Amino acid sequence: MFCTNCGTKIDDGAKVCPQCGVSLEASTPAAPLPPSPQPAQASVSPPQGAPAPAGAAVGKLLKNKAVLGGIAAVLVLVIVLAVVLSQPKTVNLDELITVEFSGYDTVGTAYAHFDEEALNAQLAKALNSEKASLSSLEGYLACRGAISLSLDQAQNLSNGDEVVVNVDYNNEAVKNYKVKFTGGSHKFTVEGLEPVKEIDPFADLKISFSGISPNGSVEYTYEGSADYLSQYSFQSDKTSGLRNGDTITVTLPGFETENTVHSGYRLTEQSKTYTVEGLDEYVDSYEDLPEEFLNHVKQESEDIISAYIAQSYNKECPTGELEYAGYAFMCVKSAEDAYNGYNRLIVFLRTKVSHTEGSFPDTIVYYPVSFPNILSSGGKITCQESEGILGSSRLGDGSYSTRGYSSPLLAYKETVTPNVDKCVVETGDGFEKYESYTPIAKLSDISQENMKMLTDKATDAAQAVVADVSVEKTSAKNMAVKGQYLLVNKAQGDDFAENNQLIIVLSATVTTESVNSWDKTKTFEDTVVYFPVIFSGVVNVPGDEFAYVTQSRIQGSASLRGEHGGYSIRGYTDGASMFSDLVTAKRTNYTYEVSDGLQEFGK
Repeated sequence: MFCTNCGTKIDDGAKVCPQCGVSLEASTPAAPLPPSPQPAQASVSPPQGAPAPAGAAVGKLLKNKAVLGGIAAVLVLVIVLAVVLSQPKTVNLDELITVEFSGYDTVGTAYAHFDEEALNAQLAKALNSEKASLSSLEGYLACRGAISLSLDQAQNLSNGDEVVVNVDYNNEAVKNYKVKFTGGSHKFTVEGLEPVKEIDPFADLKISFSGISPNGSVEYTYEGSADYLSQYSFQSDKTSGLRNGDTITVTLPGFETENTVHSGYRLTEQSKTYTVEGLDEYVDSYEDLPEEFLNHVKQESEDIISAYIAQSYNKECPTGELEYAGYAFMCVKSAEDAYNGYNRLIVFLRTKVSHTEGSFPDTIVYYPVSFPNILSSGGKITCQESEGILGSSRLGDGSYSTRGYSSPLLAYKETVTPNVDKCVVETGDGFEKYESYTPIAKLSDISQENMKMLTDKATDAAQAVVADVSVEKTSAKNMAVKGQYLLVNKAQGDDFAENNQLIIVLSATVTTESVNSWDKTKTFEDTVVYFPVIFSGVVNVPGDEFAYVTQSRIQGSASLRGEHGGYSIRGYTDGASMFSDLVTAKRTNYTYEVSDGLQEFGK
């Protein structure tokens, strides 16, 4: 049976419609009454007010049946209409899909959505509502939540690619609103994406180098038209401390392809290497100094030394010819250490300095002349004004001083050694041998040749002392080497002069032909005198050469006695006193060795 209110098909005997809730008992027809007995038909017309005859009753019944048939037909129509109206309204989502493509070729994006205008129109129709009031309808919200679109690929699309749009819906969620969705999958061809533009970012990047090598710097300016690039977009792996020949790498951090293509461009290069060139540069190697420049600084050094000698040495201090003794070239390892200059060439010249009165022994003096910050610019080598003669030394026992060094060891120690940690150091033309040395530790360490050289110097000093005696016709007979003492410091250090002392002792008979006028006796008697000379800081240097720091004058003081008085002379007339003064008195700090010729004076 069907509900007379909504037309829903329901079970027979149901009392309430499960769809609309209307009670069905009132609409159930009553049971038919039993037929009333009919009187016999008369042949005459019934009197007025009497019951109608039987024929008339039949007609009336037929008329009632027609009415009932019409009612039944109407009921059937209502039921059919109710059934039809109770069926869900179908919304075909396939007809409402819109797909849009944006971005750039190879990195395009697809966006699928419904045609909102058309979709709302169909939902309004399905929900029997006006479009203007849809947003407040519960059914509308349920319908919108039950449908969606999905793409098999939405990113990194190229023109010509195909994407599949899937229509997704949940009819179970909207069945109470008598709405039914239909739809499937559809292919769309990607089109309309703009091409990605390729850009060489370095084509319009202007690189320049400034400063002086090895402390040059880089500058760059972007002169291109791309508004997303500027000079600040670029980054160099090294911006300072540059020298000619170095390479720098310029990059564009953050401009990788995966980032830029979404903005419509791709950089053809992400980095580029440039070679540093065109900088004025500090020379970093002696071999890079041309002969012309070297000749110039040697001449300049000679001029500086000659001027110094002429201004500072008196007539009693004659000098020999200046001669070239080598060079030292130093270049800083790091620009951070260039607070005293980037490089320096030291030219060493030497000469023998004497004293006419014997106030100090003949001494070879080394004069280091410094030329800082040697620069190569446009193929021309220049340098700053010379720093002049470096160092100072005492001559003999210290009464006289000079610029420069009386020992090449000291010259090396003070001008080169302090720079070896922070500089690349080159020495040559003879001066390199002073880089390595071996302190003398025993007398046998001294070669015969070198011992003779020192003995000759000691002999010159002794003869000068004899000549200085204030008695005419004084001379020394049988001048010879008596022997040597070697004192070695128990604590070896950087002070060469303190590490050891070689004492060469000469002996001679000092005599005179001068006589007193009144008794014709000799002014003083023939006297054996010992002449000790101390050479401090004695070392062997490579190439079988020899060096020392200082040479003393003759040690000690003695008297030449005659009948009527005495005359003083430097030296000793008592060997035991000499041993005590020169050896025994120093045993706290020194060990000692005595040669055979001096054994008689004690050990």
